[in-house]
Amino acid sequence: MKKDKNKTLDKTQKYKLAIVIVIIILIIGLIVSDRLSSKSNDEASSFIVIDETNDFDNKVLSSYSDYQELMTSLSEEANLVEDANKDEEIKLTPKDFRKNKYLALFLRENECSEKIKKVTVKENELKKITVQVNVDLLCGFCTAITKLYFIPIDKKTDINAEIDIELKKKRVEKCHEHTIDKPIIYLYPETTQEIEVKLGKKENIIRSYPEYQDGWKVIAEPSGKLTDLHTNKNFYSLYWEGRLENTKNYSDGFVVKKEDLASFFEEKLSTLGLSYKEQEEFIIYWLPELDSNDYTFIRFMTKEEINEEMPLEITPTPKNIIRVWMQYKKVDSTYQVPEQTLASPSREGYTLVEWGGTEIK
Repeated sequence: MKKDKNKTLDKTQKYKLAIVIVIIILIIGLIVSDRLSSKSNDEASSFIVIDETNDFDNKVLSSYSDYQELMTSLSEEANLVEDANKDEEIKLTPKDFRKNKYLALFLRENECSEKIKKVTVKENELKKITVQVNVDLLCGFCTAITKLYFIPIDKKTDINAEIDIELKKKRVEKCHEHTIDKPIIYLYPETTQEIEVKLGKKENIIRSYPEYQDGWKVIAEPSGKLTDLHTNKNFYSLYWEGRLENTKNYSDGFVVKKEDLASFFEEKLSTLGLSYKEQEEFIIYWLPELDSNDYTFIRFMTKEEINEEMPLEITPTPKNIIRVWMQYKKVDSTYQVPEQTLASPSREGYTLVEWGGTEIK
């Protein structure tokens, strides 16, 4: 009887131990699940290229039907470009959605001056997604493309989750000295028409995109969309870089603290006639260039100085030509200079806009 009692006791203890083990496993599972909900997903290479400059909304896809609907709408509204690397081509299936939802992430990249190196998605909360994008900056510039990434996220993520994108840009190439860097030209006619743009000193051109031959001939639309008649490709701007003949310093301008650069550009570029989109593209490009300086001397070249360096010939002639060329150099807090006076141009009617910059050596 005593042995039977002990056997019963052993079974009870084993049963209790089994329950404890199950509870521990469940607790570990909950902890792992919670950690997975705040995990980081790295996606650096898998994407679909969209040959379109329109803006698209980032969104959470909760099902395969959401994915199909998105791809159908893209095939109707934009050109999907086949990825050169077949192994990285993205094609989601119903099976992919059994364990995950997917973040459809649209990122713009300039193939000649930017290289997206890493995309990190952090789900700290199921109602907020933070996307960190590491971008290497190069020296060239050409038309931007849109890359569509599909990144797996937690199944419990809210389909209306807030999506916050943080860009981290790093200069990885030292660009040509004594040049006007990244001038890009926008054209805004009042009606769709053919326009020819010629640079007056072709011998000073270092690089261009689309390729500059004896000029650019494009079909320009009021929205700013350009179709190059030589390649039949669509662009939103014309890009060139060239050597400068006059690199001397000037006696007026501005001394700007590092932390004030963005607000300084917003104010001055608005005064100089750049639109919000043009300001954004200027700031996104130049802020990383100047971000290492505690203080920067900045001066905007006059129309006469710019025309002397690189005359422009546009047919038909625009009503307004806005050329914003910035000169800059690193200075210290003691550097003083009379403040430059800036004038605001008109943008009414057919308008050409150009911006670029050069470092004073």
